[in-house]
Amino acid sequence: MKVSEIMTRNVITCGRGDTLNTALAKMKKYNIHRLPVVEGKNVLGLLELKNIVTKDIDIQSTKVENYVTSTSTASPEHDLQKIIELLLNTGLRAVPVVDKGNLVGIVSEYDVVKVASKLMNTKKTCGDIAVKCECVSKGDNAGKVKKIMFNKNVSRVPVIDGQKVLGVVGTLDMIKLLEGKEKMEMRGKTKERGASEKMSTESAGVESFMHAAAILKENSPLERALDLLQKSEEVIVMNGEPGIITPKDILELLVSGPKKQVYVQVTGLHGESSELIAGVDEATTRFVQKIGRMMDSVQYLFVHVERQNDHGGGDKKIRYVMRARIGTPLGLFVSHSMGWKPLDVAQDVLGKLEREIKKKYGKVQRHEAAKKSGQLRKFR
Repeated sequence: MKVSEIMTRNVITCGRGDTLNTALAKMKKYNIHRLPVVEGKNVLGLLELKNIVTKDIDIQSTKVENYVTSTSTASPEHDLQKIIELLLNTGLRAVPVVDKGNLVGIVSEYDVVKVASKLMNTKKTCGDIAVKCECVSKGDNAGKVKKIMFNKNVSRVPVIDGQKVLGVVGTLDMIKLLEGKEKMEMRGKTKERGASEKMSTESAGVESFMHAAAILKENSPLERALDLLQKSEEVIVMNGEPGIITPKDILELLVSGPKKQVYVQVTGLHGESSELIAGVDEATTRFVQKIGRMMDSVQYLFVHVERQNDHGGGDKKIRYVMRARIGTPLGLFVSHSMGWKPLDVAQDVLGKLEREIKKKYGKVQRHEAAKKSGQLRKFR
């Protein structure tokens, strides 16, 4: 299947000289998380919503060019599998499609999800791939959501009341806060007034701007989640505490496939030094070997790396955020870590995975031992 068969042809764009409030209005209107930044038909880069909503920005005066990031591009003739790997390797939700130097479309993870059922032959359930997620309570405010999104590098935060999911706050929902801040500051006449009104947007209750949640049970067929993901940003999976399935999870499933060996993929290291790439590769290899000695049939390991820094700030240090997930016979395990030294972050994120796996493995072993002991007593 070619990119030209699934890409969106009518592309919504913005210019480098546009203000952020103009760009955000387009994102909100068309329900999209990123805009190609263009000059004529040439693509200069991408404006990504997640890089804006967690920061304190004057969207009325700040220009798009201050937040544009470089982007890979696709060709209409690229194979779909190559695009899936490109989306995973870059961490982007979408990539522009360019033909002979001109922007002709855009292909997103949602475009891939629409055809995923044709590419997969799986009997998996939602519980097999759902990931434990960070949540807020119904009494929490926007400030807490922003901290979770920034510190955990996530784009969606469920709102719960006990074991009930009330809704989800996504990055598109956060636009409402930036719009509210803009309106309040336009009414303010002093810096003190603006500061107090900024605090009022931070204290906005999460129930006032969350969206409805698409919810399935853990034993629901994965096909049902694929259907819902064509209309919703995420699917919440209930098993006591909520888990989440996103389009990125489906993409990872599409590239893992059935293999005799463990499928290992590290994404987001493009452009990094060969020493760092080799160091992370060595760390993941040792980790997989260690877990493999503990149990058979480890299925896959994904590690995604993201570089972060504050646009416009004086501090040029890069913060590395890593997310790792591994499929094992004991279930799916996920961990996050962040820091300034990437190799230390890699060791930490894999160490967290190892501790969680050992904890679960120990419980299973104790259960099996108790079960065996009970059977022996029965025959004495």
